[in-house]
Amino acid sequence: MILIYLCILSLLLWILLLLHPDQRYLFNDILPKKSSLGEIPKVSVVIPCRNEELVLETTLKKILKVDYADYEVILVDDCSTDSTYKIAKDYLDTPHKIIPGKEVLEGWAGKMWALQQGVENATGEWILLSDADIIHSDQSISQLVSLAFRENYDMVSVMVSLSTKSFWEKLLVPAFVYFFKILYPFKAIRNKKRKVAAAAGGCILIKREVLANIGGIAAIHGELIDDVALAKKVKSSGYNISLWLAKDICSVRDYVGVKDLWAMVARSAFTELKYSYIRLLFCTFGMCLLFLFPVICVLSSNTMLMCFGLVTYLVMTITYLPAVKFYDIPLLFALFIPLIGLLYMLMTLDSALKYTFGIRAKWKGRSYKN
Repeated sequence: MILIYLCILSLLLWILLLLHPDQRYLFNDILPKKSSLGEIPKVSVVIPCRNEELVLETTLKKILKVDYADYEVILVDDCSTDSTYKIAKDYLDTPHKIIPGKEVLEGWAGKMWALQQGVENATGEWILLSDADIIHSDQSISQLVSLAFRENYDMVSVMVSLSTKSFWEKLLVPAFVYFFKILYPFKAIRNKKRKVAAAAGGCILIKREVLANIGGIAAIHGELIDDVALAKKVKSSGYNISLWLAKDICSVRDYVGVKDLWAMVARSAFTELKYSYIRLLFCTFGMCLLFLFPVICVLSSNTMLMCFGLVTYLVMTITYLPAVKFYDIPLLFALFIPLIGLLYMLMTLDSALKYTFGIRAKWKGRSYKN
């Protein structure tokens, strides 16, 4: 009987997600096309770079060809030990700038310190914070700026399209965005009356004046999940923000094996739970309820349990199909959603375990305090 009740509860939760007005599972929040601009504000594209020799040449070629009349690229070489600085020198000259980064200050996250140095050297009315692995489309800056002006947004962020070449990327990358959209429904983020706030750190356009008014990058200087922290600062200060999906703005960073993807998620999963073991307990139970119990019911010899399990599995799969379609991968991968949910649960538990035993999160050779 307990399993039946749990499966019924799981089914009701999946139906709630399916019918919820926020449409958390849908992938229809596509970045609108550009519209005509009455004015062309200057945009400073700030790119923090640490050991990015594998991707930098490709991404710089694209950002230097965008169709926008007034912009500058400010690349901050964050103490790289590879050929990052040399590649930047080969491609960037006036009006663009290369800032040799200083060693990270105590209490600052490395990326935040690099962004701080870049913003200090920016001269644009708008700041575009862009990761080094992002390939911009010809229209990307125009799209972002025209949308900000048309809808009176003070900050516009884009969840760029991630690589789905390898098996593990196909299995886990769409789910990364799927779970992010469930936690932070994009529709609610764009609603001025809702408190929900989030951004995607790879591509954020923000008005320079707004960034200054919230305290600048220094206001989030030690944050591990810096993009969400920035969005919360901006929205709670009364400004309008939005988050969108984009197919033609994409990342060229590959996660060939499960190890890299696991590290990416585990690096900040327990941080998302605010280092709370009570939240971890509820999260673990919730993930088991949503993804594990329906499968157990399907495999049961009890006919009623099997029926409830199959219906729950069907609804679960339907909610995941938009993510699979968006990334143009075989629809068969939607059937793996229970396994995917279990893997993400294990990543979260691993994140908590590392925190408990004082194993600090690492990114690009740097350790971060939790």
